[in-house]
Amino acid sequence: MHSFDNSEPGRTTVNKKLGNKDNEVVKLIKNQSHDDAFLDLCNRGIQILPDQLYTLPHIQHLYLEGNQISQLPNNFFDRLPTLQWLDLRNNQLKAIPVSIGRHQSIKKLLLEGNCLTHLPLQMGLTKTLT
Repeated sequence: MHSFDNSEPGRTTVNKKLGNKDNEVVKLIKNQSHDDAFLDLCNRGIQILPDQLYTLPHIQHLYLEGNQISQLPNNFFDRLPTLQWLDLRNNQLKAIPVSIGRHQSIKKLLLEGNCLTHLPLQMGLTKTLT
């Protein structure tokens, strides 16, 4: 089990050494070319998104289906400004960050199979979302 420091809103940092699955995900992200617009992290057992993900702000399509993600950082959408397609199906999300309302590029957001009870009102401000 990892311990986390959430003292800075929207930021999650790992205090303990990463487990093998986490290291595998970090390696996949680090090996991602800065020209690649797609990143597939489906079915990797991810619980917390690693900070390395945000070193790829050019990502347009992010596939996170079938993980165990229960929370997105508050600034998730701010840190991935070119994101157009986000697949979060079959995770354990309980909420979507209100920062989605400021996003200028998101077109598709797949949320089926999560624990969502409501969506943020700010989602209506996202003009590109279909």
